[in-house]
Amino acid sequence: MRKALFILPLLSILVACSSEEPAPVKADSAYRTEITTGMQTSIQAEIDALVVSATAIQAAAPEGPWSVANDAKAIADMKAAYLKARIAYERIEGAVAPLFGDLDTSMDQRYDAFLQNEIPNAEGDANLFDDKGVTGMHAIERVLWAQEIPPSVIAYEKEISKDGKNLYVAARFPLTAPEALEFKTKLCQKFIDDAKSLQKQWKSVALDIDAAYVGLGDLMAEQAEKVDKAATGAEESRYSQKTMADL
Repeated sequence: MRKALFILPLLSILVACSSEEPAPVKADSAYRTEITTGMQTSIQAEIDALVVSATAIQAAAPEGPWSVANDAKAIADMKAAYLKARIAYERIEGAVAPLFGDLDTSMDQRYDAFLQNEIPNAEGDANLFDDKGVTGMHAIERVLWAQEIPPSVIAYEKEISKDGKNLYVAARFPLTAPEALEFKTKLCQKFIDDAKSLQKQWKSVALDIDAAYVGLGDLMAEQAEKVDKAATGAEESRYSQKTMADL
């Protein structure tokens, strides 16, 4: 009797399920449209978040010489905003980098790659706070975590050279009001301007799903590179030690 009481409801469920109409099969073109539309919207949301976080870094930046004792909250706020910006960009880099290579370089190039590949004539970058030379997220990160950079990272960067010239400049906080103002109105503003440029241009992009797929493949390869370089102090988020979060 107990078995019958169990089987009868089960049979009714099976009959109900079998009477439902099968879901209509979409054409490949419909799936392609659905995916590209979803990606377009999702990426736009992350770019908007990137702009908000970049602006928040600037808003929190002190206008005078930085002090751990006096500016602890401001530094913590800048770090929190930076990490939000970093997460937003890492989520979309695979799709946007192939389309906006110059902006990707300006916003996300690593310190050593800037010095060796982007800045001509082994000129280096003596000014850590302006909008020339090394720019973008990692330039900001390098300043924010200047007092917490692991020894292995410092050892790696001390060897950065080009054409026989050592290019290393030690990371540090702004020590004067002019330096603090440059960090706020030049380095941070450059990051905001680049993020807003990406925001504006993305709105007019007719997303090519094939290009996005290639970009995602490149992004996966970059994750392997991050792991490999972590052993040498050359990983991407080397100052904040957030490379695993990037992954």
